[in-house]
Amino acid sequence: MPESFFALPYDQQIAALQAAAESCLPEYDLGGAVLDLLAYQSNAVFSVRHSGQPVAALRLYRPEHKPLAQIHSELVLLRHLNESGLPVPQPIAADDGAPLTFARISGLGDPLPVALFAWREGAGYTPDDLPESCARTAGTRLAELHAALDAFVPPPAFARPTLDADGLFGERSPYHSTAGSAIFTDAQQAVFTAIEARVSATMKALVARPRAFGLIHADFIPKNLLFAAADSVIMLDFEDCAFGYRLYDLAPALWQFKATPRYSALRGAFLNGYTAAQSLADADLAHLETFIAARQVASCRWLAANQHNPRIREIAPELIASRSRELAHFLEHGRFGSE
Repeated sequence: MPESFFALPYDQQIAALQAAAESCLPEYDLGGAVLDLLAYQSNAVFSVRHSGQPVAALRLYRPEHKPLAQIHSELVLLRHLNESGLPVPQPIAADDGAPLTFARISGLGDPLPVALFAWREGAGYTPDDLPESCARTAGTRLAELHAALDAFVPPPAFARPTLDADGLFGERSPYHSTAGSAIFTDAQQAVFTAIEARVSATMKALVARPRAFGLIHADFIPKNLLFAAADSVIMLDFEDCAFGYRLYDLAPALWQFKATPRYSALRGAFLNGYTAAQSLADADLAHLETFIAARQVASCRWLAANQHNPRIREIAPELIASRSRELAHFLEHGRFGSE
């Protein structure tokens, strides 16, 4: 978005995004529905209430964030996973059958893509209050997702990022921002570079392993899970779905578990759930800390690339400094401090 939009206060950005989203509702026969903001980070996500009840979730993509081919491919994949019986977001087409609609914001040249998804009910947890039984269910569901993704045959126009070393850390990474990376100090950049070298070496050692690489969720964390019951979980937010290492898909949840005093129990439950459906060798487990480090660096790059959001811009320096210290500890000790 242009700098003029970035410079707006948070509340004014939200108001402009909500007005744009509301303009699309008649295309889904939802004119007069009420939007409530659920999240605004890279994109804006709203719940859609009709006759007082939530009926859908609407995602308004910020411009130039994702190529249209990737957005369309995400929806193609979600339709396949729904047909396979996995509990994931179900895209809703517009009344004319289009998978996306488009909204305009005054002052922006290009319209913003809009996707609508059927509403899913369930309980959400933070890493601090996630029950161990739910952590185990989440691990099992991730293993089932990997099996379903292995069975998926991408159509010719299918386009998703590739999160190998260059895809995570290079200029073609979805987390890359030349302007945003100016926020990193020289010391932080040195730590990131050392992590990148270690991750790259680990990936090279895994590349020939069968099923080590394939389609992954890439953001499998508690806030992207809804639990209808301890043994029933809905997987949300496939926006970051990519081709990548399956061990990397385990890293985001494990990293968040590390911030809790129950890390060992949550880690054990999550991995027990995963290995109930997919095998993990001891050698795989030995690489998990390296992939957690990869996720840490990707998160710092994400913060740097999303400073258009005033609230992210406010917290980015402190979070990056904290994560850089954790990564420096990993480089020295080969593990993170919560072990």
